[in-house]
Amino acid sequence: MEENIWKPKKLWKFGLFLGAGASVCVNKPTTKQFKENMVNYSPGSQDEEILQSFLQMYEFKDIEYVLQAIKDIKNFSESNGGKYLKKMQENNKLTFNLLNNRFSEFSKKINSIEKVLVKKIFDEYHWKKNDSEILQDVHYEIMNYLTRLGTLAVFTTNYDNAIEELCEEHYEEFRLIDGFVRNPSDRNFSIWEGDFSDKENRNPARNNIRYYKLHGSLNWKHHVIHGIVKTNEESISLDSKFTENVLIFPTLSPKLEEKAEPFKTLISEFRKRLFELDSCIVIGFSFRDSMSQIFKDFLMDKGSLVIVSPSGYEDFMKNVAHIEKPKQIKKKVICVERLFDSEVDLHFIQTEVSPRNGFTIVKQLMKVYGKIYND
Repeated sequence: MEENIWKPKKLWKFGLFLGAGASVCVNKPTTKQFKENMVNYSPGSQDEEILQSFLQMYEFKDIEYVLQAIKDIKNFSESNGGKYLKKMQENNKLTFNLLNNRFSEFSKKINSIEKVLVKKIFDEYHWKKNDSEILQDVHYEIMNYLTRLGTLAVFTTNYDNAIEELCEEHYEEFRLIDGFVRNPSDRNFSIWEGDFSDKENRNPARNNIRYYKLHGSLNWKHHVIHGIVKTNEESISLDSKFTENVLIFPTLSPKLEEKAEPFKTLISEFRKRLFELDSCIVIGFSFRDSMSQIFKDFLMDKGSLVIVSPSGYEDFMKNVAHIEKPKQIKKKVICVERLFDSEVDLHFIQTEVSPRNGFTIVKQLMKVYGKIYND
């Protein structure tokens, strides 16, 4: 087996990619758990029956499928086809009744159901004080080690503030670089510049973390004057200075919002920074959106992946390895098929990952977890 292990070069650069599974340990649900938690949820409105009809749909595996279905119905309702059906019904030439709703009524209720789900997303993923206690046991250990190897690139599709809170709690150790700069006239928010370079005088005692929130954050908003800003408020703002929240809600790919700022810059930076690495540790990610193509290109180039997820191998094979040359890609991937939480033995990170031994991490992983995929 060891003869087939891909041999790295001597100096090894690692990055970290955090999917929804990486935040389960800090009480944030995966997209599947989110949907399961919503079943039998009562918003206290007459739209409850329609909401549950989406949530109890077996074919909708998680909340991404639910919100995608709602988005598709909204788009159709606003299309010429939708306008035609509404007009035919108004003229009594169309019989349509879904859960005791005419088509026009059903279309309106879809909007209110979407608002219920969006509000629930903010409720579930906003940071709570007791979440911080777990950061020290789980996230800090891996961040503390990897930052010793140099400036660390951390990518995530999560909305929560786990990394921000970690850097705040360990201010003397970590410096977060996230594309925003502090607004000198109003300290309540920072302004998006999309610059991840280290412009300020660097304190040698603090380790840089370049942080890329690829789908936005609960506290990012669009300011009427300053454009995209990062606020101290993880909520749907009622302040007239802010026009909308800046995040990509969970839907299936392709996500058209990725073509707009700041997401266009973030994804471009993700590709650029990823290709500067030798290996990326991917935690709790399903590889189900546009990132899968970027990861495939990375593996086809010089990269390797360590995937930590109960369904890591299945997700990888389904969404990445099938794309092209699966054998060439698979031999650069290690799957640790278990949850990332306080029970995970991070010893393999601290003892086996170093700038000089690189992918020999495989030996420890095979000993502890038992699987490497390099057929």
